[in-house]
Amino acid sequence: MTSTIEESDSDDEDDELEQEILDIVFLKDLLEMYVKFGRGTSGDQIPLLKRTTQLVRQKESLPLEVNYYAPPLLTHISSINNNREEEGFEQSRINALVAILVVIPEHVESLYKILFNSELSIQQRISLLSSLALSARELRGLDDKQIHKPHYDFPSQRLPWDDGHSAVKQIEEIPVLDKITGFGISEGTTVWKSQKLAIQDKMNSGQHKNRFRSVASSYFYPLVHGWKNGINLGSFDQLFKSHYVSTLRIIHNCAYPVHDFETMTYELDQIITEAQAQGIPILE
Repeated sequence: MTSTIEESDSDDEDDELEQEILDIVFLKDLLEMYVKFGRGTSGDQIPLLKRTTQLVRQKESLPLEVNYYAPPLLTHISSINNNREEEGFEQSRINALVAILVVIPEHVESLYKILFNSELSIQQRISLLSSLALSARELRGLDDKQIHKPHYDFPSQRLPWDDGHSAVKQIEEIPVLDKITGFGISEGTTVWKSQKLAIQDKMNSGQHKNRFRSVASSYFYPLVHGWKNGINLGSFDQLFKSHYVSTLRIIHNCAYPVHDFETMTYELDQIITEAQAQGIPILE
């Protein structure tokens, strides 16, 4: 009986914590929640990772806040442990990391500092590599379905019946009054378009834009230097290096047609040759 009561109390606390996470609006409060977990707060962490993805993506057109909080958020997200063995934890971690890198790609440098200078588990390291590869692909304009990319009309979402394309069509079909045509505006011309719709059109048109070219070197060369400096993870060495080289290949593919692509290709070929000599399986 006592055990049942304790389990019920624990479930209530988890529900309260999850609601507290869902109510977070500012990244400052989000960061404080990560700090609480780091200090021993008990509860599922996937809701926090998912909320991170949602909030960061929501603030994509307002990146100043993300830019300020990105380094500490990357540190906490990279280092948290799946203490409760939550299913889908690593994918949620990757989604959160990718969201930050896509909004502020320049902070890839912060993630590399974590990868090369922090005490991380093999699973954490592989998740960081996956985040690098998947964020590079998204910045290149490629769409990976496993990456959660919610879109919002900040600060609120559209009403269900407020469809952007139909709204534009309705505006275009509004009959033009004689006194307006008298000023030289021909019938059928769009005379007004909401800023909200303009933002949505901009988002849609930018979905396949290559944003990776400007940061390709920042993604690629730290991995090259890391390899040349030497990697030794003991019994996990081959597993990690296999993912490492695979990540480098993905980033290399996304970099085309950056100006120093030939140099990148040379460096990649050298690393692949060394990896094969070490008997490391190269993932396709």
